[in-house]
Amino acid sequence: MNNSIKSKFLFFSLTIFVVMFTAVGTHNYFKAQKEIITRMNEQVEMAKLRVSTALPALIWNVSTESLIDFCKAELRSEFISGIVVTDYNETLFSGVKNSNGEMLLDHLEKFDPEERQLSFELIHIESGSEAKAGHVYIRYNELYLERQLEHILWQQITQSIAYCFVLFILIWALINKLVLNPLLNLNQRLNSITHEISQR
Repeated sequence: MNNSIKSKFLFFSLTIFVVMFTAVGTHNYFKAQKEIITRMNEQVEMAKLRVSTALPALIWNVSTESLIDFCKAELRSEFISGIVVTDYNETLFSGVKNSNGEMLLDHLEKFDPEERQLSFELIHIESGSEAKAGHVYIRYNELYLERQLEHILWQQITQSIAYCFVLFILIWALINKLVLNPLLNLNQRLNSITHEISQR
């Protein structure tokens, strides 16, 4: 009987813990997902601002080495997996990162339209006049995003399992100490009293 009560109580407790931590873990996962996607969008927008400010003058003044160094620095961002810069006549810089995060200089004219990217023109302004200097394609690092979300997911699952296990052990110990042992002692005393009465 005692084992039956304990088993039922532990089963219902574990069920409640699983449901509770699943809800908390799901909430935390989607919150972290939103934060990392927001951070990625912000970082790419900041890269766009820097590129729009620096590259038009470098293209206009034919500072090829400085342009390449600048683009390599931007490509080091974990949220960017590729950059292509053209001046409409030729590709001035084309760099991508492989699955290991290594930078590779390629000869792309642009990225696949199905890949998530930011595309914009470069405008050179001098003496109040504007002129098109080139075009830039910045590809988002979707692989990095997927890996981060996978890491967050496993982290939430591991934490939930650990919390459930610890709470399960604690409740098991408390049930034995505060409920079952006193009931067992009480049952033994009642049996002893019953035995004494029957002996009379």
